[in-house]
Amino acid sequence: MTILKDKIGRVITSIVLVVILLVGVVGYVGWYNLFREVPTYYESPEEHFKYGSIGTEEAQGVPYWIWMVLPRIFPDKLPRPGGYTSLGITWEEGKEMPVGFTKKPLAFLASV
Repeated sequence: MTILKDKIGRVITSIVLVVILLVGVVGYVGWYNLFREVPTYYESPEEHFKYGSIGTEEAQGVPYWIWMVLPRIFPDKLPRPGGYTSLGITWEEGKEMPVGFTKKPLAFLASV
C-alpha cells in the first residue's frame, strides 16, 4: 500500500512540475511576443534628439491612435485649422510625429 502511495505521490509531483514549467514557458513567450518594449533606433543623433523616448510613455503617454484622431474629431476645439500645428507644434515634412513627440511601440505592434 505504501508503494502505491509513493508512486501516486511521484506521479502527482511530476504532473504539477510539468504544469508549472508549461505555464512559465507560455507566460514568458506571451510576454516576449506581446508586451515587451522594443527599443527604437535612429539613424543620427539629431533624429534621436528630436524623436527619441525619455521613458515616460507608459505613465503619461497618450495612445497613438487617440492622439492621431483627436484633431479630426474635434477641429472646433483648436484655435485655427491645421491640427496640432495650430497649437505651435513643429512638424517636419514627411515625418509621422512632430518634433519632441515619440512613438514607442510594444512588441506585438512592432511586428505588424
